[in-house]
Amino acid sequence: MKTVHQPVFPFTAITGQDDMKLALIINAVNPRAGGVLLRGEKGTAKSSAVRALGALLDKPFVELPLNISEDRFLGGIDIQAAVKHGRNSVKKGIAADAHRGFLYVDEVNLLDDHIVDLLLHTASNGFVQLQREGVSAEYPAEFVLCGSMNPEEGELRPQFLDRFGLAVQVSSSGSVADRVMLMENRELFDNEPESFIKAHEDKENSLKKRIADAGELLPFVSVSQEIKTHIAETVLAANAAGHRADIIITEAAKAIAAFDKRTEVTKEDADKAAEFALLHRRNEMQGSSPEGGENSDSGEDKDKKEQSEHNEQKSKGSKNENSSEADASPEQKQNEGSETETVFAAGEPFRVRRVEAPKDRKIRRGSGRRTRSRTSLKHGRYVRSSDNRRSDDIAIDATLRAAAPFQRFRTAPDGMAWALKPEDIREKVREKRTGSFILFVVDSSGSMGAKSRMSAAKGAVLSLLLDAYQKRDKVAMITFRDKKAETALSPTSSVELAERKLSELPTGGRTPLTSALNEGKKLTDRYLRHNPDAKPIVILLTDGRANLSFEEGQNPRKEAAQAAELWAKDQRIHFIVIDAEKKGLVDFALAGALAEQLGADFFEINELRADTLLNAVKRSINE
Repeated sequence: MKTVHQPVFPFTAITGQDDMKLALIINAVNPRAGGVLLRGEKGTAKSSAVRALGALLDKPFVELPLNISEDRFLGGIDIQAAVKHGRNSVKKGIAADAHRGFLYVDEVNLLDDHIVDLLLHTASNGFVQLQREGVSAEYPAEFVLCGSMNPEEGELRPQFLDRFGLAVQVSSSGSVADRVMLMENRELFDNEPESFIKAHEDKENSLKKRIADAGELLPFVSVSQEIKTHIAETVLAANAAGHRADIIITEAAKAIAAFDKRTEVTKEDADKAAEFALLHRRNEMQGSSPEGGENSDSGEDKDKKEQSEHNEQKSKGSKNENSSEADASPEQKQNEGSETETVFAAGEPFRVRRVEAPKDRKIRRGSGRRTRSRTSLKHGRYVRSSDNRRSDDIAIDATLRAAAPFQRFRTAPDGMAWALKPEDIREKVREKRTGSFILFVVDSSGSMGAKSRMSAAKGAVLSLLLDAYQKRDKVAMITFRDKKAETALSPTSSVELAERKLSELPTGGRTPLTSALNEGKKLTDRYLRHNPDAKPIVILLTDGRANLSFEEGQNPRKEAAQAAELWAKDQRIHFIVIDAEKKGLVDFALAGALAEQLGADFFEINELRADTLLNAVKRSINE
């Protein structure tokens, strides 16, 4: 069967995007520049540029599919040879196919974590070491790693991000003339691709020769001590971790000089290379001015101020813990007893720690990026084999291993090296990421208005909503204040709608916590009736100060505890409680007690932000 090759848009016909094209050319001239990551919005020719460069060069160009299996990437047993000749031999994978060429991953931020680990290990070592059912092999796999991504779809792990030597922020052109030319070129290419490609043939050949000449000149390019010092000072000013940036800038600057037919690196070469090498490595200093002046003790002053406020609250508050007003400051009492409402702006969103439900043995369908789950579909990562026949997704390697001990006692059919029986058949057990249903239950009562709790709470929910969007989750939101809880947003994939509802959410009145728990249980029960295999995640953000009963005459806190324990009986639901109360000398720990009743993971609101920094530090230490 003849392979049909799709025409590739010429590299020299791409309008504008000079930085993107230069970063790619740098890696074509000097693979030691470490690859390139193209970050930017959709429709900015990121993938077109990489594929165009691949078509231009006389080097292997391999595109890595997002759903690739471990065997396809690293290699595995050559099943055809095993069946035909009765012996095990190795079939190399994509990593080996890309040796001394380019390995490209489109939407690289959507690549499965398991494949990312293999890719990092292979790129670092420069070879593949294979161990498969008694077969061992080692073969080279040195390649230039290229990736493209839309940051709105989620970010890369720090270890993976640092593996790219260069990075470019790609945006659409602001020039009317460029945009008109882009439309005209695209129209010509779509209508007559062969004629369009031929019209650019001279430019393509000229660029190809210039890149080849630069590669030959590269070993003769020198970097003076003055330029090396300038590079080191630039990296230090950017506060980039480690020494990789210094090396990458040096190699990229040499490539720029060689491409311009020069044998000495200039300061301008180094500065241009630094733009690309530091875009994703720059680490801005936070929390203090360079001189360690006023900002350096602002956190301490803030803590003292909060302690003073809590001392005042403690002296004025009631000592009767059973009273519904026992834990309320004068400011909170005013908010809770008033008919006025306040709409607080959301705090600044931030990257949050991973929110993930525990794995189980359920088989699920669906898509997303939140939770690892078994799948009955014929895609997803092959994790092991099973003798349970369900999907006819045959695990050939496991089937051959199961049949191998019996071959000496069986007669193989004509033309076959193996004799297989039904009891030998093994099927693949696959695992993939699926989206979750996340229910936000947000306390907007008057007590949340004290000490900017509601602004911080909205900022946290906004950050979690962004995370939900990136993981392809369905979301819903219940809010509770004044006399009751209400479903502000039914289950939806529109995070924008949830964000708008959140921004308009008023604060004021009492805290009907039991009503919120009851409403949440109704919503998850209804969702699970229609989606029985789902694993909902409930995120309850509150300070826990229940002071309005659902039924008249009941103790609000005891009633809320009973409602929480009833809801927690559904083992399919994963609960997370985020305590919005700012800690000080007076700590009521009411949200913590609620988390215990729900069997929930418990976080203080500041831990969502702090954990991200902590994990980043640990990853850097362990790398």
